[in-house]
Amino acid sequence: MACVNRSAEGYDALLKQFNTNIKTDNVIKVWQRQNNTDTFPTVSEAIELIENQKTAYNLKRAEFGDALLSNLSRLKIISKYNGSYFLNNSSPTTWDTNTWIANNDALNRNIKKLYRYLDANLIPREAVSIEKTNSQKTYKISVKNNVFTPED
Repeated sequence: MACVNRSAEGYDALLKQFNTNIKTDNVIKVWQRQNNTDTFPTVSEAIELIENQKTAYNLKRAEFGDALLSNLSRLKIISKYNGSYFLNNSSPTTWDTNTWIANNDALNRNIKKLYRYLDANLIPREAVSIEKTNSQKTYKISVKNNVFTPED
């Protein structure tokens, strides 16, 4: 499993499918490692391997986004409302702890908390989208799935 024998039977068919030696060698090595074998995959097995990797990657990406939003919510940096997440932009009033008013200081504090959380966890700031809503007082938060690559 150390080196790929490019003159072995089956290599040319895989090369035709994946176009480059690097991609072909990578598919073969992954196949061999996952199946604990020295044999080459068939073209259909190699295609299935790639599809399974893409599916696993998309699931991990979705799980990461959900976990990130849950953690930010748990830390009271964001809140979920009608299926969307919003940056908390208010703080309790002094006369009634159940009444909340919009407050720029609270908003700025939560933006700083958000960025500190991302930085501390080595998550690129570009991974999170902050969009001002039509009300001009609230900010919608979402995770950008296209920021991450399978190598992340």
